[in-house]
Amino acid sequence: IYTYLEKDHRNVEKLFADIQKNKGHKRKDLFLTLKNELLAHADAEHETFYDALKTHSETKTLITHADKEHQEVKQMLNRLAHMSM
Repeated sequence: IYTYLEKDHRNVEKLFADIQKNKGHKRKDLFLTLKNELLAHADAEHETFYDALKTHSETKTLITHADKEHQEVKQMLNRLAHMSM
């Protein structure tokens, strides 16, 4: 699982770099790929870790906060997807 998550992180870093280097339709396409990668990553992280960690009093508050942040990121990504690039 950790290897997969690490691979996701590297892929996202590369997409950010590619977005900065490009313009127009290519940039929009890269952003949409980034958005999909981030959403898939967040969903996998949630299913793999968050549900289990919510059951422990030591991590429940942290995970509740992280869930809220994931929702905010999803909202921002959707707003950005509708902006011109």
